[in-house]
Amino acid sequence: MSLVTVEGLTKIYDGQVAALEEVSFALEPGEWISVMGPSGSG
Repeated sequence: MSLVTVEGLTKIYDGQVAALEEVSFALEPGEWISVMGPSGSG
């Protein structure tokens, strides 16, 4: 069983720029995750 489950996560800035689109993942105890974009993207 996962500690955290995310399904279909979407983040849109200013109603027009999609930073994340339909992202899904599951984290088990002791796992880490990071979301990175191109250099200078935020």
